[in-house]
Amino acid sequence: MLGKILCAATVCLAAAAQPCAADAEIDEPLVLGESILDAAVVEPGAIVVEAGIIEEGIVEEGVPTEPPSVETLLDVRPPGVAGCTSPGPVTACVSDGRRWMPYTVVDALFIERVNTVGPLAVQSQGAADPGATVIAAGDVAYPTAPGLRIFQGWRRSDCTGLELGYLGIWSMYADALAVSDTQDLAVPDQLGLFPPDSGLDSASAIRPSLASTLNSVEANMFVTHVHEGCRRHDPLPWRRAGFTATADWLLGIRWAGLDEAATLDVTALADTPPPVFNTTAYRVTTSSQLLGPQIGHRRRIERGPWALEGWAKAGLMASMLSQSQSAVVGPFDSVVIREPRSSTRLGVGMIGDLNAAVVRRCGDHWSLRAGYTLLWLGGVAPAANQWDFTDTPTSGTRVFTSNVLLH
Repeated sequence: MLGKILCAATVCLAAAAQPCAADAEIDEPLVLGESILDAAVVEPGAIVVEAGIIEEGIVEEGVPTEPPSVETLLDVRPPGVAGCTSPGPVTACVSDGRRWMPYTVVDALFIERVNTVGPLAVQSQGAADPGATVIAAGDVAYPTAPGLRIFQGWRRSDCTGLELGYLGIWSMYADALAVSDTQDLAVPDQLGLFPPDSGLDSASAIRPSLASTLNSVEANMFVTHVHEGCRRHDPLPWRRAGFTATADWLLGIRWAGLDEAATLDVTALADTPPPVFNTTAYRVTTSSQLLGPQIGHRRRIERGPWALEGWAKAGLMASMLSQSQSAVVGPFDSVVIREPRSSTRLGVGMIGDLNAAVVRRCGDHWSLRAGYTLLWLGGVAPAANQWDFTDTPTSGTRVFTSNVLLH
């Protein structure tokens, strides 16, 4: 009788314990790795083992299951959050852990030059239209010339930096040719009139030619300001799709050297038999050295792998100019019309530098650039401007200044 009572009591206790376990609620949240899970995610009947959740079954005590990876949690955009936020200006520059972060920019340039010197040849007094221009301003046109531009910079993590630059344009060459079967060509102004019968007033051909080389070196310090519409280096992938705007303010020193040569070849037919074509050359060489401070501003806007970049620089320069002219000799009997002359001049010049480019990033360390460059040199002494066709005691003794535009 006693055994039947104990057996019935055991069955009742077991039946009462089962619904109590099913109806239990967990009020405190559970910690999973670095994440907090709400109690609502715990399935009824699950067994909790030291802040871990396992399915129903038998497990060893103290062996939790593996939590979800951090990458999995970060890739999930929070509900109601846009794909990009605007954290505002960022004053700290991106750093890779080094004190100085180097970069190199190399540009292949294809430069054209604007030239307006002239006239360089006219019709002689015996022609049908005396004094009419035969070779006018702009007829001596420079074709595209090759060049190279290199920048080597070092950027600090505190948004300051140093940049060295070199610009070289070589083989700038231009020429023109005027030919007459009736020997009715002349050089302009009084030099083609006096002395008479010198050959400069009755030429069969006149050919001006120009050659020029430009070299420039600059050193700039700069301060960088960064504004990120979205952070490209943000650890959250869904916040990397925005843009990054970088602004650099530059202050530095620049030197530019423009070396040129201009030659005017005059060919005339001698009257004495047998007929002989004689050629004389009026040569001028010049050197323009510009040195002074410059300021500039550079901006870059990045969005994904693409970027727009541009800069504007301007400098007020001290100019050191010199010119040297060969003797002017007539093609007939090598008569010296003017002795060799030279002169120098100190003055003030300017340099203006504009650039705009589209950049395509190719990986973490390389980019391709394509753009447009404009370079303006003011207060220099182009060689063609030094041809002096007057016939006075001071002819060929002055340095004439002008502007040079390269693009």
